[in-house]
Amino acid sequence: MDHRALAHYGGDVTHADVQPLKRRAVLARYGADNQSEGAAGPAEAAA
Repeated sequence: MDHRALAHYGGDVTHADVQPLKRRAVLARYGADNQSEGAAGPAEAAA
């Protein structure tokens, strides 16, 4: 997933419209419970 999309949703991709066939994989990697350092992108890291 694009880092700008992650930043737009504040790292919470549960709000994003993800293709149904890929949703489980995207949530497993970037889901709200699975946020890692820098997951929200460079905009939040700079704050």
